[in-house]
Amino acid sequence: MSKYSANDNLIMTLIVNGYHFKDFIRVSPDHSVVIFYKYDQFGAEMWYSVLVSEKLPSTSVIETLKRTSDRNNSKPFIICDNELNVNYDSYTFDEFYEKIGGVVNTGLILNPNLSEIMTDLGQNRLPKGLEGKPDDLLEIYSKECFQFLIKTPVRRYGKDRSFESLPDGIVLGKDSTAFLFDSKAYKDGFEFSSDDINRFEKYVNDFKDRYGRLFEIKSFLVISGKFNDSSTSIQGRSLELMSRVQVPISCISTEDLAKMVNIIHNNSGFQQSINWNRIFVNPMIRSTDLNTQINKLKKDNIIQ
Repeated sequence: MSKYSANDNLIMTLIVNGYHFKDFIRVSPDHSVVIFYKYDQFGAEMWYSVLVSEKLPSTSVIETLKRTSDRNNSKPFIICDNELNVNYDSYTFDEFYEKIGGVVNTGLILNPNLSEIMTDLGQNRLPKGLEGKPDDLLEIYSKECFQFLIKTPVRRYGKDRSFESLPDGIVLGKDSTAFLFDSKAYKDGFEFSSDDINRFEKYVNDFKDRYGRLFEIKSFLVISGKFNDSSTSIQGRSLELMSRVQVPISCISTEDLAKMVNIIHNNSGFQQSINWNRIFVNPMIRSTDLNTQINKLKKDNIIQ
């Protein structure tokens, strides 16, 4: 049985599929109203209030949905597996999850030229055969790499960053953990500034305000083709963010991220046993960290 409630599963699905959770009202142990919104292509906020009912809702519960919807000027609907006779749109849980869309894995990272592609993107170069902006493509490929490695949902904010101050994305890890990530496509390499730390601090605090009861942020991942800061400087930046919001910075080069994908692709039997929380908290993440864990698992000779 899932350790998450219906509300938790709903909120996680919303995050991954481009929606922004705002609040929820606990009406009773079996009924809650979840409030969320999404941006349209022009930046307008589209608001929704949804009654999540694990049992048949009473008239008074449905009245709560109406009051909430009126107050927030939002579209109301109901998610419930019971058959309803109401004047609102309603869906079963399966219908809702099918309608909202699942996590899409495009398989981009299985390209045999992934290492060359990631190297080009990390240095703000458009790889041969690809179309688009290198910085946008680096976000997309980073998202796909993390999703392949950890086998958990990953959300890329993309165009939403035009309307809110957000990181490039979120990795929703196992055991209620999360990793925020930002990718940096710089021709001459990326170097941390005080403004970067201030931004990261805001990203972390905003995420904690919205989803702190669901997830513990383990680290803030920064991906780039090259880091100009010394190891000592990176460690200092990591400790600085840790002192502010109790979340360290962890840097990974595009080369090492591509190598990790290749390592897992060739050692897929060990994937579920990898402790990513241990790897993704180092100030500088290396593909050798993953090799070390896999070699220990091989020596244990438990997994064939």
